[in-house]
Amino acid sequence: MASLIVSFNNARAYNTVKFDIIVGEPFALDLTPDTEGEATRWFVENDPVLDVKVTGLHADCQALEEGQSEIRIFGANGNLIMTINIEVVASIAPMAAKLEAKVGTAVPK
Repeated sequence: MASLIVSFNNARAYNTVKFDIIVGEPFALDLTPDTEGEATRWFVENDPVLDVKVTGLHADCQALEEGQSEIRIFGANGNLIMTINIEVVASIAPMAAKLEAKVGTAVPK
């Protein structure tokens, strides 16, 4: 399976192929296909949510407006290599800075 590196500043990642990003944020995608030198085609159909500029195995992207987007990457023989699901949001709630748990005496039941 091909691998993907996603580079961003303000996002919430669920995994490398599903993440939320804030409107206005730039991000980059770098694909490493299974076979070195394999040709790829990136498909983003008239997407008002993202601006995507592809150069070979690299894509520079910009989140333009709120909404959902899907980027599909195909191999040379037309097979689907990967689908990337992106949701552009107005803000992302900050993650917890601290979690605290108290442990007491176990009570048998």
